[in-house]
This record gives sequence, structure tokens and C-alpha cells, in this order.
Amino acid sequence: MAELRLSPNLVRRLESSERVLARCERVAGKGKAYVETIAPVVTGQYVGIEGAPEPGGFHIVRINKDGRTIVRLINTAPHAGFLEFGTRYMKRQRILGRTADYIRRG
Repeated sequence: MAELRLSPNLVRRLESSERVLARCERVAGKGKAYVETIAPVVTGQYVGIEGAPEPGGFHIVRINKDGRTIVRLINTAPHAGFLEFGTRYMKRQRILGRTADYIRRG
């Protein structure tokens, strides 16, 4: 059986290529469309509705981390973490966690 060995440098260049990053952004875009259908709407800030009291919403961003470029789907509302992980006063809702599950299922 043949064995394929890729150098870490080649893998890093491949995973940071514009083509791979564009594909990641397309997948994140599908996740963004899904998450906006399951996110709770009270003031509109969490989903980024125009006219909400403060800016927020879901965004696809490229981040440089440890010399690698990664694509993330984030929420910029100040209370996003409370909704995701819960508090002693409210149950966690796992909105981005459920979106990650949705993306993994394809």
C-alpha cells in the first residue's frame, strides 16, 4: 500500500489557499442562513435586525491565528454567550452549537 506524506508547510499553504477559504465561507454562509431561522428574536439585536437598539448579528469573518487563516461564523451581540451557554437564570440554547451540528450533517 502506498503512503502519502505531506509536509506541514504544504498543508498550511493548502488550507490557507483562496480556493479553500472561499469554500469554507460558502459553508459558513449556509450555516448563517440556518442560524438566522432558529435564533430567538426579542429586540432583534441577536440576529442583527436593522433598527435594533445596538449592533449585533451573525457575521462570517476571516481570522489570522497562529499564522493560519480560519473562517468563523460569529455573533457580535453582547449577550450571545449567555444565550449559547446559559446562566444560572436561563437554560443554554446552543444556537451556534446546533448550527455547527447542522453544518456537520451536510
